[in-house]
Amino acid sequence: MADPAPVLMNARMTDRETETTGWEERNTLVYRGSSMHPTFRDLDVLMLQPDATPVAGDVIAYTSPENGRITVHRVVRCSDRGFVTQGDNNRSPDLRPVRTARVLGRVDLCNRDGTVTAVRGGRRGLAVAWCRHLTCLARFIASVLAGPVRRRLAGGWARR
Repeated sequence: MADPAPVLMNARMTDRETETTGWEERNTLVYRGSSMHPTFRDLDVLMLQPDATPVAGDVIAYTSPENGRITVHRVVRCSDRGFVTQGDNNRSPDLRPVRTARVLGRVDLCNRDGTVTAVRGGRRGLAVAWCRHLTCLARFIASVLAGPVRRRLAGGWARR
């Protein structure tokens, strides 16, 4: 089942957000879906910098060439064909590179329940994404090994 699409809107920021960011109005998205979990959660408000040039590690919002919906993913590599993207919660990169013309902007800020935080990009963003992938892999391996180990321990205790 496909994630619901984020909704693009223009929103006026609160005085607190304006003090924090220095911008009064920004392009914003209401995030929906799970492909960027745990970086973003449903109903997080993402603030875009439309004129920024994305680099590997940045999170971008773009219109998907497959269905025209807005997608929010991290740039994992820049190539001559465009930006190779991947959701932080996805196991593999997206099939097609994103052309510059489809990019709506770089996601710089996330407003979750009234708390505005910066979105890590560049090398730090890549490091955060890779750590999350390694954590997921470690949990998967632990869950696979837990069954046989538990059975072995239970069998060993029962024999004594």
